[in-house]
Amino acid sequence: MIYLNEVMQEYRDLRMESDKSAVIKDFTSNLWKSKCGFKKETKYFTFNVDHGLLEGRPDLIKLFEQYKNIEYKICKSFYKQVDNIDYIKIRINNLYAYYIDKEVYRGKEYYSLLRKPRNEYFKALKLIKDGYGDIIDSQEVEDVIKKSLSRAAEIKKEMTEIKLQMSWAEYKSLIDSSIVKIFKNYKTIDEYEEEHGWEQKVDAIWNEDNYIVKYFVKSIHGYLLTYIRDSKPKEEIKKYCVVCDEELQVTNNRKKYCNLCARDKHNEVKRRVWKENKSKYNKTRH
Repeated sequence: MIYLNEVMQEYRDLRMESDKSAVIKDFTSNLWKSKCGFKKETKYFTFNVDHGLLEGRPDLIKLFEQYKNIEYKICKSFYKQVDNIDYIKIRINNLYAYYIDKEVYRGKEYYSLLRKPRNEYFKALKLIKDGYGDIIDSQEVEDVIKKSLSRAAEIKKEMTEIKLQMSWAEYKSLIDSSIVKIFKNYKTIDEYEEEHGWEQKVDAIWNEDNYIVKYFVKSIHGYLLTYIRDSKPKEEIKKYCVVCDEELQVTNNRKKYCNLCARDKHNEVKRRVWKENKSKYNKTRH
């Protein structure tokens, strides 16, 4: 087991940058070798169509048989017997899945829509059980299901388009560079408490490694959000001359005039100042 507090203390005690780099390199090597690799699993919203309960309604049987297994994918995030460094790796996996991978994390509405066939099936069973089976229109049920799955497909496309374009290798490089900053910026519990007035609440299972894990995952998330913000195209700001309405080449937010109007405005100010000074000069002569 790797004790994170010992790793961080070793890094802080070293003086040579080469030795410090070696500690970080060893840490990242162990991190990427974690047994908690990035894995996706296929899951299903599923139900068994009970032909007996739907007896006399072959239209419903045929309908629900088409939709009894709706596939979706998840990022694996539950592992047994993990070390503290594994918790950091799991969080790194989840961040990649949420912001980058195009097959997982598509929002609550998406998964709710995928459950629609299952919900409609049990809704039909209840109506039949309560003696209202005759009012079920299989075409209306199918329309509801198709509409839901169509909307789910739209969300899937929308979510895919907004995901960050980044390979796993590029993501790994970003995390490695973030970890260097995390080591350099690390503060012990006592230092953090002294600086921020934070009072630690320790229980039987809490230790300094828990604090370090939280520090790592929050910092990595923050650096990733900063990268996403900085990688977005800067919004183009258009400004127009307040006199002639010509579009300006914006070099600063204070610019109000085009070059021609700015020159005229400057000359106008010079003439006004000259007149004011001339008037003051004439008064002093009299």
